[in-house]
Amino acid sequence: WRVGGGGDSGNDGENSNNSGNNNNNNTNNNTNNCCYIDVCFPLCMQRKEARSLLRWNRWVSRLIEKRLLQKLRFEQGIVYSLTAGVFTNCDAPGNTGPPLGELSVSLTCAPSNRLKVIDVVLEELTALQGA
Repeated sequence: WRVGGGGDSGNDGENSNNSGNNNNNNTNNNTNNCCYIDVCFPLCMQRKEARSLLRWNRWVSRLIEKRLLQKLRFEQGIVYSLTAGVFTNCDAPGNTGPPLGELSVSLTCAPSNRLKVIDVVLEELTALQGA
């Protein structure tokens, strides 16, 4: 998984310039109140089965997105936004080897929630694998 955006240390978003310009401080604080997270899983398919598997993977990514949105946004209220999708190289120029790609879950949350969010995403995906 990859994490970007603000942190949760005490001086994130603080302006080191003591000029008293409150507009700069407010702007910096607003940009550091959001953490961007991508949780990615590699996909590798046989070329002859790729088209049907891509449809299946797209359907599964919508299921994952709905399930995670329900849990993280509507039940726990710890994410701002969440999307899931499948990205592949099945078209030219990557049309000679096995189609590769990734299933990606991308979301935004408060920096203080980032570890909990990652844990819940991994737990839910593990539960879906066992279903």
